[in-house]
Amino acid sequence: MEQQRNPYEPTKVPLFDEAPNPDAKREYELEYGGFWIRVGAYFLDFLLLLPLVAIQYVGAQWSSRYFIYSPVPVVLIMCFYYIYLVMRFGGTPGKRALKLRIAMEDGTKVTGRAAWLRYLPWLVFTALSSLATFAAARHASDATYLSLGYLQKFAYLNSIGPSWSGKVSLALQLWMIATVIVMLCNYRRRAIHDFMAGTVVLRERG
Repeated sequence: MEQQRNPYEPTKVPLFDEAPNPDAKREYELEYGGFWIRVGAYFLDFLLLLPLVAIQYVGAQWSSRYFIYSPVPVVLIMCFYYIYLVMRFGGTPGKRALKLRIAMEDGTKVTGRAAWLRYLPWLVFTALSSLATFAAARHASDATYLSLGYLQKFAYLNSIGPSWSGKVSLALQLWMIATVIVMLCNYRRRAIHDFMAGTVVLRERG
């Protein structure tokens, strides 16, 4: 005897058309990376970039002129880490270690343009901060600079830096707060830079 179908059973058929791109994933097939796992990925990336922090510490102790020579290499390294690796492997090492993948909204591979747009705000903040420190280091007294402790060195550079450097720091803080708020307020956990680039962060199954 044929079993009668429950009329109230939810449909298992997607209610939207097939995506035109054959490589695209349907919405119901995508699993988005949550807030805390993305925080974990950022933490892993921070640990992997600790050698840069160590280099900065040693360089800052050596001379204020370190900040004259370091901006270009730092920007290039960050572009490699956050743009090239995203284009090549679908995410930074921290994200890939936690099986997260940056993709376009339909689940397809992230494009080069999207990878650049995604990191553009952070690149602008990094470049402006480096420019402000560069300008301050050019006018710093090395005798005064070397007589100070590590944190005092940065306070000294800030005090003689461009007047707009404080506004850059404030804008960066507001951007980070806004990024967290936006990420928490949408179910796909997209940050502002995801909306700018048309990307999502997916969790890979298996």
